[in-house]
Amino acid sequence: MTVPESCISCRFFVPITTAAFPDVDGMCRRYAPNGPALKPPGGAWQVFPPMNSSQWCGDYRPAEGPVVGRMAAAA
Repeated sequence: MTVPESCISCRFFVPITTAAFPDVDGMCRRYAPNGPALKPPGGAWQVFPPMNSSQWCGDYRPAEGPVVGRMAAAA
């Protein structure tokens, strides 16, 4: 059976449940946090993009296989 190329099978997807985003399944860790800052008491911080597990994008990478970052590619 082939796994669909969606967030749920992507190596950058981290499943989470949080009150801050009650309607999402996880966050994408492909890039640094961006977007509007959350402002809880005592500070403000940005979050990784919240995603639903059925979404997809052009940066999909299967969960298995190596991650090649800039440092590894430069070596």
